[in-house]
Parts: sequence; C-alpha cells; structure tokens
Amino acid sequence: MTGVAQPIEETLLSADQASRSLNYTIAVGEIFKLANYQGTISVEPMENGCRVCWACRFDQAGMSNEQAQAVADGNLNFLLGSLAAYLER
Repeated sequence: MTGVAQPIEETLLSADQASRSLNYTIAVGEIFKLANYQGTISVEPMENGCRVCWACRFDQAGMSNEQAQAVADGNLNFLLGSLAAYLER
C-alpha cells in the first residue's frame, strides 16, 4: 500500500517527565539500516509554546555520509510530521 510507513523496532531507554525528555534506540532492520542508533527527544518551553529538540548518534553501517544522513533525516522528518499531525487534531 502506498503511503504507509513500514514499522521499525524502537526501544525506550529512559523517560524523564521533569526534564521533558526521552532516550531511545532503533534496531537495524530492512527499512532502517543505521547501526547502534540512539536518539534523544526533548521539549523546551518557550514564551508562546514549546520547541521539540531531537539529536541522535549512529554508525553508518557501510553507507556513505550522504546516505546515512538521508536515512537519519528521513526518520526525523517522519517523526516530526507525525507529531505535527497529532498536535493538529
């Protein structure tokens, strides 16, 4: 089916409500090929709302810098798009 995202295996490592942050991993799979992936998402309050900050680290697993960055960017864009759609409901 077109437009349906393939599932990836994510594992929550920690969540801290006080700092509004969480840490997670994504397992290497057929769709997501970055090795040793760890991400951090945090929410920072601002005067008129909030800012979502995302950071990650990973091994390229045989990909070029450009290929690995494209995979990481694609994941981030999907996550932020999903968050925006959820918040707009």
